[in-house]
Amino acid sequence: MQRMKRRRARGQRRITARRRNGLGFELLEPRLALAVVINEFLADNSTGIRDAATHRHDWIELRNTGVVAQDLAGWYITDSSANLTKFQIPIAGALTVLHPGEILLVYASGNNGEVGVVSGELHTNFQLSKEPGYLGLVQSNGTTIEHEFNLYPQQKSDVSYGTGVTTGTSTNDALVGSSTAVRVVAPTSENQARDDNWREIAYDTTGWIVGMGGVGFDRNSDGINLAPFINTTLSTMQMANTTSSAYVRYAFNVDSPEQLTSLSLDLRFDDGFIAYLNGREIARANFAEDFQRSQPQWDSFAGNQLGTSSTSGAANRVDEADDLVSFDLTAYLPFLEAGENVLAFHGVNSKSTSGGGTNQQDFLIQPVLTAQRATGTSQLGYVVGPSPGCENGIAALGVVGDTHFSVDRGFFDAPFQVAITSTPGASIRYALDGSAPTETTGTLYAGPIDVTTTTILRAIAFQTGYASSNVDTQTYIFLDDVIHQDASYVTQPYETWGHDKEDAGSESGYNRDDESDWEMDPDVVNGNETAVKNALLAIPTMSLVMDWDDLFGGDPLPGTFPAGSNVAPAPQGIYIHGSSSERATSLEYFNPNSLTDTFHVDAAVEMQGHSSTLRWNSDKMSFQVKFKSPYGPNDLDYDLFGDTPGGENAATKYNTLILDAMYNYAWHHQNISVQADYARFVTDQVTSDLQNAASGVGAPHGKYVHLYVNGLYWGLYNAHERPIKQHSFCK
Repeated sequence: MQRMKRRRARGQRRITARRRNGLGFELLEPRLALAVVINEFLADNSTGIRDAATHRHDWIELRNTGVVAQDLAGWYITDSSANLTKFQIPIAGALTVLHPGEILLVYASGNNGEVGVVSGELHTNFQLSKEPGYLGLVQSNGTTIEHEFNLYPQQKSDVSYGTGVTTGTSTNDALVGSSTAVRVVAPTSENQARDDNWREIAYDTTGWIVGMGGVGFDRNSDGINLAPFINTTLSTMQMANTTSSAYVRYAFNVDSPEQLTSLSLDLRFDDGFIAYLNGREIARANFAEDFQRSQPQWDSFAGNQLGTSSTSGAANRVDEADDLVSFDLTAYLPFLEAGENVLAFHGVNSKSTSGGGTNQQDFLIQPVLTAQRATGTSQLGYVVGPSPGCENGIAALGVVGDTHFSVDRGFFDAPFQVAITSTPGASIRYALDGSAPTETTGTLYAGPIDVTTTTILRAIAFQTGYASSNVDTQTYIFLDDVIHQDASYVTQPYETWGHDKEDAGSESGYNRDDESDWEMDPDVVNGNETAVKNALLAIPTMSLVMDWDDLFGGDPLPGTFPAGSNVAPAPQGIYIHGSSSERATSLEYFNPNSLTDTFHVDAAVEMQGHSSTLRWNSDKMSFQVKFKSPYGPNDLDYDLFGDTPGGENAATKYNTLILDAMYNYAWHHQNISVQADYARFVTDQVTSDLQNAASGVGAPHGKYVHLYVNGLYWGLYNAHERPIKQHSFCK
């Protein structure tokens, strides 16, 4: 079975499909046979398209499947079989004339002042019901039903209903390759208008180098011949050896992106890159993170972070430069547009001048972007990627309901069993190691699960022909286990990440002889067990759950370098690598003092900080949690800081949160004489609270939480807003 993932509604607003050029069509007289159908409808538009007034409404899509044009003026749309003339389509000129294959989008906005033709759009005087109901299209005589859904099934939020394709068969769509047109520029100075916008679809590339296919040059004799992969050779005038960055854009068209089921990028490159799809980052490798300036910059370069350096070491690919590196981009399918799209690369070259600058004398970006398209038979069903005004996507027989757990997240002191349920007939898989289960990975659920110790439980429900549920996560914490946790609680293999504890070695950062520290300090816990457990229940808890390798894995990601004698590969597990590499996570929040004060959301996470991410002074690191597609919703809608000083003015929607480990003047800082002995955990937040209490605005709201990472207690953290864009904390 091929999984049909839930896809977000696309944000663009389309009223009619683009009309075909060529032959004209004559309007048929009413007595002749017609073929206008209700192609798709959405009964609960929570996050999808908006009308011209920026309002979200239910919507109905009408399509002319015939061979002649038809004017729908005077026809009726109704949600009642007992009232076939409930809403009459008004005379609106070309707006209501549908040529063969064209689509008319009608907003079912209800009788709220937006009825008829409003700002060039059609609005009905009724709304659609999510409950099983009726929807019909009636000819102008008021009695002839052209098309109807007589008792359509229960509807879902942001999932439309209509005729779509199935995934029984598929074809490959070649989107970008050796014959794709390319535009290139190698910046030699800063240009903010260009540097901030060159990745976007509408950016004007007038004056850029024009070519096709692979881009680069090979001016050295290092034994690796890149010429076979280069279709557009850059001269020294176009990109000098000492120029370390190039902006590369491939424009391509996609028809009916809602019918695509997978997306993959095969890439040869030298030496590093960040890849973007329609302006959104989708992959990166060997892109230097320079702590002196935020990245990317017009003069960025290829590099690795070094464990004892505040900047990046130069990186150069040699033998591996002609290897084909593959990236699965299926999660980014929702960002494809119907029509023009742009795959962009910020390619970076080595800055190393060793060997007479040989490392700077080659550069390559050669992408192949392909997608798999469902071409199965048409069927009526739930369209999990609503496509108003466009070809319908994949239709499922139904949508599998979320998994439900008989016991909710929280704190426990005795063993129990947890049962997982979902839609009758659906199968369930679960995982206990932090990874997200799929239809083919994880343990097949066969009955209640015994929970006897701190446990992280993730589950997905699926059924053949149905759209699968998302992955739900529950964290069950046993404090008697927490206070005695140590390395024996870690069953997964991991790369060492902590400073040397016993041998007084001077190494730091990524060194592979370091020692990991999983335990709570026995000098604090022993003899104080009750007090420590009470303290762990005194404030709210947050739990990050994610794939173990994404945190502490030692294997390099595609296209990155292997480990050296004392340097781990980068990027890899983000707790080892540092910042600028985000991974998927689950974030849970629950308050032992208020059972209703809780949320769970899927998100992205990366390490937060400047040189602290090198762990040269502390192994306790800060996290930045980002609420964004394709990881989860685009914001966290929760009143998290309403109970903090000045909280009445705090935002209630966030696109990011900081989980602050409190780096300076904290007990875990390695500078014992100055910083650790004068720990000031409250200083930053108290200062912010005082400002908010005095003025009501201007400083991040925050609160202290106990953080768990994959079920292991990670310490006291300050969860707070991240001030961005002139002190705007919310989306």
